[in-house]
Amino acid sequence: MPFQIDEYLRLRPFAYHVTSRNNLLLLRSSRRLRTAASVIRDADAQHLTTLRRDREHTLVTPAGQIVLKDQRPLIAANLELAAGWSLGDFVEYLNSFTYFWPGNDRGPIGQGQRLLDHYEADSPAVLRCRTQDLLESNRDLAPQFCPFNSGAPRYHSGRRARRGPNLFQSAALFPRRASEVIELGFRGDVELPTSTLVRTPSGWSNISRLAN
Repeated sequence: MPFQIDEYLRLRPFAYHVTSRNNLLLLRSSRRLRTAASVIRDADAQHLTTLRRDREHTLVTPAGQIVLKDQRPLIAANLELAAGWSLGDFVEYLNSFTYFWPGNDRGPIGQGQRLLDHYEADSPAVLRCRTQDLLESNRDLAPQFCPFNSGAPRYHSGRRARRGPNLFQSAALFPRRASEVIELGFRGDVELPTSTLVRTPSGWSNISRLAN
């Protein structure tokens, strides 16, 4: 059922993003979180546009090297795609978004925490920002909401996960309650607010204070 953004902000006041630690210094200088599609285009690596990534890819762009994480949880056998869609179409759709896990000051919701646990051995970088600040820093991008982990389809009650072009919806069109939002997405590159924090061994530190 549709919901108001204010309701979502009260429920999920923080947003989390997981990326390769190798991307941190560039993120510190640019404070711009880019879609995979944007990175692929700048790196002239169009062969990756519709290709499911079974490993990390380090791409060279005019701004510097950027690591795209793998898409191993995207298992084609678990998918029921919309009419006329191929797996490549779905990969291209996923590549057009930047993603955040909803949460509070203690951490992301369960699905996000499970992803962190899955990648913990790789020592990923975890970004945290206030959802309100994130929206205000990207007023030209409408927030989109998804009731699933979009890139990790799974069987449910013996049925494949249905995926198509309406996977992400605005708050006004979202078919469930605000509490059932699993992912917050933006279709385009995102400006990180100045208040963005990065997880460190000693706690959370502002991204601008990261050492070279």
